[in-house]
Amino acid sequence: MIRGHVFIVNEKTLPIHLEYQFVGVSSGERDTNIALLADMFRVKKGGFFGIFKASDNMVYNTTGSRAFSPNLSLKLIYRKKLYHTRSIKRVYWNG
Repeated sequence: MIRGHVFIVNEKTLPIHLEYQFVGVSSGERDTNIALLADMFRVKKGGFFGIFKASDNMVYNTTGSRAFSPNLSLKLIYRKKLYHTRSIKRVYWNG
């Protein structure tokens, strides 16, 4: 069975993810979640489809107020670095 990962962003967070080149997951107010951590470790270097790929096999854990950085309204405790496989010329906000 092929497993997929969907990282959801909104009009406020998409520019931040594009600028800082990362994706992340939230577990509400908790600083740890073993199931989310296991999911993030499944995303390997070069993994993802489309224009983004994972830069490495690392999962970065951020806790406390650092989990809201940079200027996020949602606490993202586990993060992966990304790179673009091609340049982004336009972002379609409504599909």
